[in-house]
Amino acid sequence: MDPTTAEVGGVKPSRLLAVGEVVEVQGSGKRPYRIKRTVKGHYTCTCSSFQNAQGASSVAARSCPHLAKILGKEYEAARQRAAGPTDATAPTYAESKRQKKEAAPFDWEEYVAARERVREEQQAGTSSSSGSSGSSSNRSMLGPKGTSLGEGYETDWRGNCTFNGRAIRKDFDPTSAIAIMQAEKWDTKLDPTGWWMSEKLDGVRAYWTGDRLVSRTNLDWKAPHWFIEKLPKGFALDGELWRERDGFEVLSGMCQRADTRAWSTINFFVFDAPDVEAPFEKRMEEARKRVPDGELTPDEALRGRFGGKVATLPFIACEGQAHLDRYVDAIMLQAGEGAMLRRRNSPYERRRSMHCRKVKRWDDGEGVMEGTNRGVGARSHRHESLRVRMASGKAVDIGMGMTESMHLGNDLPEKGVLVKYRCSGLFQDGTPRIPVYEGVCYDRTQPKDPEVAATQIRKKRKQDDEEFLKAVAADLEAAQLVPPWEV
Repeated sequence: MDPTTAEVGGVKPSRLLAVGEVVEVQGSGKRPYRIKRTVKGHYTCTCSSFQNAQGASSVAARSCPHLAKILGKEYEAARQRAAGPTDATAPTYAESKRQKKEAAPFDWEEYVAARERVREEQQAGTSSSSGSSGSSSNRSMLGPKGTSLGEGYETDWRGNCTFNGRAIRKDFDPTSAIAIMQAEKWDTKLDPTGWWMSEKLDGVRAYWTGDRLVSRTNLDWKAPHWFIEKLPKGFALDGELWRERDGFEVLSGMCQRADTRAWSTINFFVFDAPDVEAPFEKRMEEARKRVPDGELTPDEALRGRFGGKVATLPFIACEGQAHLDRYVDAIMLQAGEGAMLRRRNSPYERRRSMHCRKVKRWDDGEGVMEGTNRGVGARSHRHESLRVRMASGKAVDIGMGMTESMHLGNDLPEKGVLVKYRCSGLFQDGTPRIPVYEGVCYDRTQPKDPEVAATQIRKKRKQDDEEFLKAVAADLEAAQLVPPWEV
């Protein structure tokens, strides 16, 4: 940036600000936002869009609609390109502390000792949480045996981990969701060396309580009798019902029907044994002893397209970031969803846990802004989502990623401009899955749909099916029979 004219890459700002000068821009709130040109040669804004900018490697690379309004869209695009991805700032104190904690090996012995201290304090009546043990505010019905459910929980439950359909506590809500371990997003600043990694399955979560196969919302999956008989009685398993890669839409419908033929194509992959009070490696060892089909990879389960397997999912020791990247890339090329990482010696936590991480690749796309969708009733004043037209001609509504200011009608993209979004693949009809708004795209003029490996794989499957049907029709014609689909 030129220190006198503030010119960047041959582009001058619409309004020249002196170093240290502050300009106020009215937003949706009572107080206006403050834009400032700093002595370090970049700009700042007090709005949440600037403060929480995603993907910017440094403060200099951040932007927001207010800066674009004052300095000009072309200038902002040139300034962000000049900032580049290499001018990374050091993490904050909180980030550094969290990264240091997560990078350290998990000490299982210290974990057990801490739990014993909690038990002793509870028995002695000195625990600060003992007075609130009867509170009905905690609706999580599953927790580690005899221990606190952790921060954010007001009560402890001292019963068996598996509820088996019984009202185990007077404030038990049978319609409440099951408290199971959920994964945090992988922090790219962490070193994955030593973590256990496995393929992230695109299926539906299933929890075997010991006599029921239920969803995370405590609803029974419609598994046939022969499938239930393969599961170990009285031994809890946490896993995923899975059919094939890029097969979630078909699978989710099958799991809700008591169709024996459909369930013969479904596999139950186990990735934890919640009731075993031991480190992760020991829990998986106990799970492998009790499942009938041992340990299988998704590819092994797909051979011959036979399902009905109940097996544990294999985990591979990660050798570093490059190893993780290659592993995820190989999965994505097969229309997979990503990878899961588990920390060595870690416990099973019935909440979103830092010991369990997910790595996913997002697909980017650009579409034409057509307008917004307003809420109904008391929310009619809010813009709930953006209506975006894809290059394929399909319309998609994007609500995730919008700021509160945008929901109130401020800082909305103009009609006709290109907006950028990211998604987790495409549905069978070609629309984005979990679309997230990322901002206005100033450096493109034509919309572009996300390019995902699943699209090519679906075309190949369709061609294979068509060739198979033609072959069957030819055989039937030679035998002078009518194809069953034409009867």
